[in-house]
Amino acid sequence: MRSNKIKQSNTETLKIETQPISIIQIKDYLTVKDTAKLLSISKRSVYRLIQTGKLKASNLSERLTRVKKSDINELLS
Repeated sequence: MRSNKIKQSNTETLKIETQPISIIQIKDYLTVKDTAKLLSISKRSVYRLIQTGKLKASNLSERLTRVKKSDINELLS
């Protein structure tokens, strides 16, 4: 039973990690993980950009941060 749950969890994780960039590009608000994937940097680097003020982000709760895609475009231009 436990091994089945682990297998299912690993399968779901793999689906999320291999999510195509095109799906991420459609969204208006991105998670830190999606932002890192889009910019090809680590999540820690995204948090560093947010902390230094180079990238604007909204904290919806203590563990829920969203980045507006227009702010990412502004960072890159």
